[in-house]
Amino acid sequence: MAKTMTQTFNKINLWALILIVSAGAVAAFLSFDNAGAVAYESRSKTAYNVTQGRDAESVDAKERDTIEYRLRYHNLSGSSVNVTIEDNISDVLRLADFVSTGGGEKVGDYVRFPSVTVSDGQSVERTFRVRVKAETEIDHLSDLTMENSYGNSVFVRVDIDGINNNDGDGIKEKFAYNQTQGIDAEETIADAGDLIEYRLRYYNDSNRNRTITIEDNLDDVLELATVTSLGGGALDGKTLRFPTETVAPYRTVEKKFQILVKDLNYRLDDMVMTNHYGNTVSIRVEDDTEDFSRTLGSDTHSKQAYNRTQGRDAESALAHPGDIIEYTLTYRNNTSNNQTITIEDDIRDVLDLAEVTDFGGGQLDGNYIRFNSVYVPQGSRVSKTFHVRVKDVPSSKRDLMMSNFYGNGVDIEVLPTGAVAPAVYIPPKGQPQVLGQTYVSPATGPKENFALIFSLLLTGGWFVYNKRAKLKAVVS
Repeated sequence: MAKTMTQTFNKINLWALILIVSAGAVAAFLSFDNAGAVAYESRSKTAYNVTQGRDAESVDAKERDTIEYRLRYHNLSGSSVNVTIEDNISDVLRLADFVSTGGGEKVGDYVRFPSVTVSDGQSVERTFRVRVKAETEIDHLSDLTMENSYGNSVFVRVDIDGINNNDGDGIKEKFAYNQTQGIDAEETIADAGDLIEYRLRYYNDSNRNRTITIEDNLDDVLELATVTSLGGGALDGKTLRFPTETVAPYRTVEKKFQILVKDLNYRLDDMVMTNHYGNTVSIRVEDDTEDFSRTLGSDTHSKQAYNRTQGRDAESALAHPGDIIEYTLTYRNNTSNNQTITIEDDIRDVLDLAEVTDFGGGQLDGNYIRFNSVYVPQGSRVSKTFHVRVKDVPSSKRDLMMSNFYGNGVDIEVLPTGAVAPAVYIPPKGQPQVLGQTYVSPATGPKENFALIFSLLLTGGWFVYNKRAKLKAVVS
C-alpha cells in the first residue's frame, strides 16, 4: 500500500517537472523571438496637416482639414523580409472620415497595404489620408484627440470653433473708421464716396499657440459699398478671408481692409451696412434718392433726422421727453464751379419743444444754428450734424410737432409728458414696417358716466313701479 502511494507521488513530481521545464522553454522562445523582432526592424509614424501645411501634432486640426499619415518600415534583420504594413485607425475614425488609401484598403478599423519584400537595410513607406468631420458630427464628443500607433504614437488634436478649447477661444473685436470724415464710422452717416476702414482684431487669451483664420462676411456691406483694399486677404464669394496663421499665447493680430461707399441712384429698403466679428458694427448710409436733385447746374440741400435714443428714423416714431434727436444737414455742389458755402438752419420751431445739446461745431445765432463757411468742390458734398434733447412737454400744449426745413421738410411729433404712446411694432432688421390700425379704447368721461347713471335709474324705477303694481293686485 505504501509502495503504491510512493510510486504515485513520484509520477506526480515527474509530470510537474516536465510542465515546469516546458513552460520555461516556451517563455525563453517567446522572449528570444520578441527580442529578435525589436532588434531587427524599425517602425515609425508621422502625421501632416495638408490643409494648414503644418506638422499635424503641432497645430489644432479644424473641421474639414485633411490629415496625411505616413507609415515607415525599416529592415535591419540581415536578410530580406516579407512585410504587410497595417495600421489600426479606430480612434481616428471617431473624428475623421477615410478619404484616400494610398494603394491600400480599409478593412474594418484597419488600413492594410499589400505585402512587399524589403531587402536588408532598406525602408518602405505607405501613406493614407483622412478628413476631419464637420462640427455638427462631433461637437457632442468630449475626447477630441485622434491617437494611434505604428512603432510610435501620434496624437492629433481637433479644435472646431473652440469646442476643445477649455482655456478660451480668443477675443474677437471689430472697429470701423470713416477716413473721409475723420470720425468713428458708427457715429456719423456715411456719404457716397466715403472711404471706410475696418479692423478685425484677434487676441489669443490661452496659454498655448492657436492656429486661426480671420474672416468676415461682407454680404450686407457689399450692397452699399465696394472693397478697395483687401489688406492681404482674398474674397471668397462675399466672405473676406485672410491666410491661416499661428498666434502665440497672449498675443494679438490685426487685419485691415477698406471699402468705398457707392453712389446709388436708387434706394434700398435697408440703408445700413451691418456685419459681425466678435461684435456687430452698423454704419448708416446717406439716402440721396429722396432728397437730392441729380440735375447738373444746381446746388442741392437735404436734411435728415435720426432718433438716437430709439435707434430709428425720427419721423417714423413719436419722440419721448429726453430723447436725443440727431439732425444732419447736407449740401451737395452739383454746379459746374467750386463753391464756398455757409450751412445754417432755422430751428425756431424745434427750440419750442427741444434744446440743443451738441452744436456739432456750429453756433446758435438767435433761432438759427450756423456753421463756419466751407469750401465745396464741384461734384462734392459736405454734411453737418447737431443734436437736440426733447423737453418735458405739458399735455395742455396744442402744437406738438417740431417742423423745420433745409432743402426738404422734417416733421417730428412729440409725446407729452405722462402720456402713454400707442404700442408700435418694430420689425427685425431687414423687414419692412407693416402699418396697422391703432386700437381705440371706449370713450370715458362725465358725459358717458351721466348716461350710464341715467340708464341705471330708469331701469330701477321701472322695476319698482312694476313690482308695486303686482302687490296692489294681490292685496285687492
